[in-house]
Amino acid sequence: MVNSIFKRQNDKYLLKCLVAQRKEYSAAKCASAWKSYLTVVFAAISVVASLLDIDMLSAISSLLAIALLVTTRHIDTYTEKHRKHAASIQQYVDVMLYSFVLGSEAAEWGNLPSGTDFAESISVIEDTSLEPVKNWYSDYSSLEPVQQVFYCQKENLRWDFKLRVEFKRIMLCAFAAVLVVLTIASFTVNPSLIKFICTLSWLLPIADFCFSYYSNLQNDIQRLNKMKEKSDSIEQMLSEGDPDKYRPALISLQQQILDSRENAVLVPDWFYRLRQSKHQNDEDKIADVIQNDVVKQNCNTSV
Repeated sequence: MVNSIFKRQNDKYLLKCLVAQRKEYSAAKCASAWKSYLTVVFAAISVVASLLDIDMLSAISSLLAIALLVTTRHIDTYTEKHRKHAASIQQYVDVMLYSFVLGSEAAEWGNLPSGTDFAESISVIEDTSLEPVKNWYSDYSSLEPVQQVFYCQKENLRWDFKLRVEFKRIMLCAFAAVLVVLTIASFTVNPSLIKFICTLSWLLPIADFCFSYYSNLQNDIQRLNKMKEKSDSIEQMLSEGDPDKYRPALISLQQQILDSRENAVLVPDWFYRLRQSKHQNDEDKIADVIQNDVVKQNCNTSV
């Protein structure tokens, strides 16, 4: 019987790793969200202070500008730490599954954290919290081991790509709305040109923040597109059946997936949960089509 990633992934220890990974990502996402909230709120306070011409409020807004600079640096450090930790846990889970199904050594996939590196994160996970992370990957059990690995990687790329494309649209609308509201407010409360120019000292930084966030999200999508193109070439290697070609390619692709997880813009949990059910149903349907297609190809080859 062929080893199955679908069955192996529900090992209790690996499930605890996935829960720990989610907690680490959630901590990073929460910090990133606070950075966004503080930037918008501080900008709004400064715009109001500039429009109303209240000395005390203007002084407070100046202090807030300094506080924002210091605070965001600490937030960035905190976010980076937890995002990289979460990515390393997910990499560990993936490699444990892939090396198991291939019957190979985990070391060939590159440097991995040991279980003790995140023992503290896993030790607090209760058995009752494991259900939501079961069946993390769709079922490719009828395929050969190397095909299971490859299609799990493809599933990772599809998931991330679709989620980010949808989130980009939401963020574009939200950023545009914030900038329009602040601009209209500046003219409505005090339509003087001088006052409007004063508000630009905060409107431009928040516009820069929005543009930077959007650009980073777009860069993530472009990077995922290139990885998808690479996966198409790997699929051709698999059809040729030469392990000397496809094994290094799979390992290289996995490293790129890790790099993306460590550096990509964090999509908030609320949006992930909103789209999770639909995306997972889509992936399960895709897995069924892939399995049927591959089985038919194998049958035709053997005839």
